[in-house]
Amino acid sequence: MCNYNFDNFEMWEEPNSLNSWEKIITRYLNRLKRPPTLPNVRYNQDEIVEELVNTTFPKSIYNASDPVTSYMMLDITGLCPEDYFRRNDKFGMAVGMEGRFPLATKMFIQYCMNISSKHKIGIGKDDTKLLPKKAYKGILPNSIITKKKTGWTVPAREWAKQNMDGKLVSNAYKRSQERKDSHNIHGLDIQSKALIPAWMVKDWATKYQLIKE
Repeated sequence: MCNYNFDNFEMWEEPNSLNSWEKIITRYLNRLKRPPTLPNVRYNQDEIVEELVNTTFPKSIYNASDPVTSYMMLDITGLCPEDYFRRNDKFGMAVGMEGRFPLATKMFIQYCMNISSKHKIGIGKDDTKLLPKKAYKGILPNSIITKKKTGWTVPAREWAKQNMDGKLVSNAYKRSQERKDSHNIHGLDIQSKALIPAWMVKDWATKYQLIKE
């Protein structure tokens, strides 16, 4: 909860571009380098931002004096509970385990968010997680302290290439190609790195009727 990705360094260099909650949310929506495209979408970006402010990202979590912390709050409020926590809970329950996330308590999150982001992130792209790095310096090996940040991505494409997934990805791809609701989304290709995110966008577009007829 106390660090974020490299996009934050650019944010500090462009403070005027993030001087409102709406601008921060817009930046968050465009954070992917190669986002799946969604042609003929029913709503424009300003309408989507307005809906998010009214429903998911209220202005009460916006900290005007620390836009980077505000940016982090978008992940904590949206991505973590809707993706990471829900996914980990499903995976755990599939083998009879119930997940617990002690660092995700509201009290601890609020404590972390009250610490200025400049105490958490340095001036270089590898200067993340500064607080735990300083706390454990001399206790943990430097190979751990200086290890680069890694995500939680499942290597689904690598598993599929080696048929370690029982043809799960290829069969799902085949079924998706047989349906007529692809919406011409870029990335819906079995060889594409964006295949799974593109699938997610396609499902959202279908479920929430985002495409113009």
